[in-house]
Amino acid sequence: MELLSAPIATAEFIAVDTETNGLGGDACELTEVGAVLVGGGELHDRWSSLVRTSAPLRRGIQRFTGITQAMVDGAPPLESVLPTIADLLRGRVMVAHNAPFDRRVLRQAFARIGLEWPNPPVICTAALARALLPLQRQRGLGVLADALGIEVHQVHRALADAET
Repeated sequence: MELLSAPIATAEFIAVDTETNGLGGDACELTEVGAVLVGGGELHDRWSSLVRTSAPLRRGIQRFTGITQAMVDGAPPLESVLPTIADLLRGRVMVAHNAPFDRRVLRQAFARIGLEWPNPPVICTAALARALLPLQRQRGLGVLADALGIEVHQVHRALADAET
């Protein structure tokens, strides 16, 4: 709650995006996470990592994200990736497009390895778009970026989406 009472100019925001294996419920696994640290209107840092999965990736999700089975097979496990995300989230505001999804994926991954979720305040850019751009019917990240004049070079990869 301390973060919520601080002046916005002093807040640090961590824009986060996750990619998954595309499965639902307990079968959902993190395949990639990207984070961009912003504070005082300036970009401070970028970080991303692929994540090893326990189950093979379906071909459809590989085509959709461009993340291949070989990429996740060579990636670090959750136990190596999530402590960094925990450190990045602690004391900061998490920002994500469709934040309930990313928060759920991350919380599930944290629980899977027994790591405490840092429980940051969250801003959902999809919800902001509904409130601030009521005439914009499509609110996907790429469509919104285009409507706002933001050039997007890559989609459905965690760091590129977090940067957008």
